[in-house]
Amino acid sequence: MSHNKGIVEWYNWNEFMNLVCIQANNSVNFIQQVFDAYASKKLFAIADCDSVEEFELSRGIVATEFIATSLEGEWLGLEQLPIDENIPAQVVFTSGTEGKPKAIVLSHAGLKNVVDRINMAMVVDSSIREYIGVPVYHSFGLGRCRAVAAVGGRAYIPQNGFDLKEIKTMLDEDRINALSAVPSLLRIVLDNTALFESVAHKVKWIEIGSQYMSAGEKQRLRDLFSEANIVQHYGLTEASRTSLLRIDQVPASRLESVGVLDSSMSASISEDGRLKIKGPHVALGILDQNDIVPLLDSDGYFETSDLADIQDGYLYFKGRADDVINCSGVKFDPANIEAELNRGYEFDEHVYIARIPDEYRGDGVLVNILQGSKRDVSSVTDEVDQLLAKNNIHARSAIKFQYVADFPKTNTNKIKRKELATLYLDSIESQPGTQDGNTVESLFCKIFNVKHIDEKSSFNALGGDSLTYVQASVGLERLLGFLPNSWENLSVGELSAKKYNKKKNVFFLNVETGIFLRCIAIIAVVSHHSGLGLVRGGAALLMFIAGYNYCRFQLPKILKCNSFSVLKSIFINVLLPYWIIVILFLVYKGNGVQIYELLFINNVTFTRPAIPFQVWFIQTLLQCILILSLPLLVPKIRNWVRLNTILYIFLWACSFFVFRLVDQSLGLGSSYNLGGGQVSWTAWLFGAGALMFILEERYHKVLLSIVVVISAALLNAPDYSRIILISSGLLILWMPQVILPRLLIGVIQVVSSASLFIYMLHGRAPIDSITAQWPIDLIRIIGGVLIGVVAYMLYSFGFTVLAKIRHWVFSR
Repeated sequence: MSHNKGIVEWYNWNEFMNLVCIQANNSVNFIQQVFDAYASKKLFAIADCDSVEEFELSRGIVATEFIATSLEGEWLGLEQLPIDENIPAQVVFTSGTEGKPKAIVLSHAGLKNVVDRINMAMVVDSSIREYIGVPVYHSFGLGRCRAVAAVGGRAYIPQNGFDLKEIKTMLDEDRINALSAVPSLLRIVLDNTALFESVAHKVKWIEIGSQYMSAGEKQRLRDLFSEANIVQHYGLTEASRTSLLRIDQVPASRLESVGVLDSSMSASISEDGRLKIKGPHVALGILDQNDIVPLLDSDGYFETSDLADIQDGYLYFKGRADDVINCSGVKFDPANIEAELNRGYEFDEHVYIARIPDEYRGDGVLVNILQGSKRDVSSVTDEVDQLLAKNNIHARSAIKFQYVADFPKTNTNKIKRKELATLYLDSIESQPGTQDGNTVESLFCKIFNVKHIDEKSSFNALGGDSLTYVQASVGLERLLGFLPNSWENLSVGELSAKKYNKKKNVFFLNVETGIFLRCIAIIAVVSHHSGLGLVRGGAALLMFIAGYNYCRFQLPKILKCNSFSVLKSIFINVLLPYWIIVILFLVYKGNGVQIYELLFINNVTFTRPAIPFQVWFIQTLLQCILILSLPLLVPKIRNWVRLNTILYIFLWACSFFVFRLVDQSLGLGSSYNLGGGQVSWTAWLFGAGALMFILEERYHKVLLSIVVVISAALLNAPDYSRIILISSGLLILWMPQVILPRLLIGVIQVVSSASLFIYMLHGRAPIDSITAQWPIDLIRIIGGVLIGVVAYMLYSFGFTVLAKIRHWVFSR
């Protein structure tokens, strides 16, 4: 016989072979039959069927007797003390959320321990008259009946389930003074506080089941029922009521916990964060073919599937290990999100969340809605997104949806989340892949390196930035024959529904002006550095476009508390390639790597960097982004900027412009070791570009355009090439698209996307010693562009390979 020495006194299982089935009913008659089985020490199980044969078929366990029950009686007035013997008393079944339910054997001594602890914590006496708001054939409800019977009290079992008006009436008439319910039912009470305000003081005792309930909800509950002893328990089928929390007594700082453990038990946390429990309330074991398999390990602990934390003796439940979602490195229990989502809605309007794989974030968030539900998908998306943001998760594109005919549930009404996830993944696998083919889905899948994209996701929601914007806009132009207005905010489904342009020009295509100008600007930079001195000011135009794109792509994400997405984009697209190139170059040259070069601050030091390109542009870009973004990490400033975005950008743009004037007038540029003080001289263009995007009124945009042209002329005269290139940046505003030959579109896209790599790698020709010659200059220009394009393609290919490897590893 299986045994666990020192923990359980084992008996020959043959003495308990006569398993009795008691038919489940929410009634006094059912409880009477159960209590008779306790008293006669008959091992029993609760059956949700009508015969022994059905029970054996569904549970796989042999039973010798079936006891039918009726719906007779509403008041339970039995008095019965639990038995203090460590022998099998009852077989209960786990919820089965993760597979076939297990048959758990509870002992009489374990049941007594639970009754003693809960009655001591609640300080109950024989005057208790309890409204049991949960089915008594479930563990919680049956436990309440045992607790009330142990002190000689009375319990009311409602025939029609939990009823607010019935509770109010019975409190009014002094027929009840106690209440037991799960958090989902108590939220209905909190939504109707006006109904109970006149009678709430009559409630002396409340026990709450072990579903999640927020600290705020617990506070509201104890404020409403200010005279009650309120206890919430945490437990499992295998270890009922492990911890107890006196909600009416604990400090507000501990309300988020699920209480403390009794001195008769102990708990610890495993290496992977799972809760381990030891105590007399833990079940004897699992019934397996006429044998009891112990639950405890060699140290006498039962390791649960629940994630938890223990702080100063208080237990904090973190969710089931199988259910917890790890999105972008942040873990959360979906039940907590559901509690907020479903507040105020009827049960048939509830939504439930499950974990699905996400190639970028580890886990995605699957939201499940019943077919025919009146809840709007877009509104639910916003709610989920906001609730995730409170958990510091900014991953709107990781939210997926699924309509289901019914929610798969266990016998105890717990959601089977894995089945929901499997249902969704099976439906995805049955669909043809979208990586191939000329569709919007295939285009976005290629750009974001994923296999499937939800049709409700937009380019911005998927985390698009200024670089992927180039690929997406050119690709959409090819697919649709035109670019819809504000296409980056349209969903994949909306873009797919756009009609193809039947009069599509065979020889010409529209391309975003910003993409075209970025291509022109970087070619101007290479041309100038290669000896063709006629074209100057490409870097200034790039800075203007960078400011415009900052307000277009990065600022909205920061204001929505999605700074992680912005940092990730900057790291991948700017920092990492810069560090790779600088380190490789310096190692090749045999020079040591200086901290100033890696941190982009050599422009404010007295050292001259030995690097293969003009780094000042990258420094200016990053410093401008940091100057505008860092203040937004302060919540109060961020909230103010949300309401005053234009003013915020305007103030910074003016500051950059004043900095330029002061620097030019006082010659402060000499303190910058890059010749001419390019950082201070071009930051104003970043501010002007940012302001150009953020302004809404047409006359404001006209005024700013005039200011930019005049400023460019005054600050750069007589350098007309620079003035013209800077002024051309205004085309972004007044001519959103330009028409170009189809054959050039692909080249423009690649060059524009690779502009940063081209800038870093094109080098600078010795124009001081070699006279400009057209053929030589042309070769230098082509070579400078090609080396950057090749590096960009290799870098992008490397990230694609890494993403596929990561997906392969995590999908195993």
